Amino acid sequence: MFDDDQAENLPDHCWLEISAVPREELVLDLTCDQARGFNREIVFEVKSDLDRARIYYVPRDRVEVADLPKNPVWPRYQKLLLNMAA
Repeated sequence: MFDDDQAENLPDHCWLEISAVPREELVLDLTCDQARGFNREIVFEVKSDLDRARIYYVPRDRVEVADLPKNPVWPRYQKLLLNMAA
């Protein structure tokens, strides 16, 4: 779905990988709306399903949960928590 050039142009793109069951991860992407032509605000899907849809999540860097408040995605994460509580 995304070519390498487009993926490289998303400097603040981040997502969470959550272990649901052994060897299967859920992807929670709060910044997918940064990608041109991708008309979803949030992705929350099984990583292998995304791979089959040719949507690949390959990290360049990893940020620990404790460091998220210093990350540009922090406001989106807080918004997600508020929406989940409602």
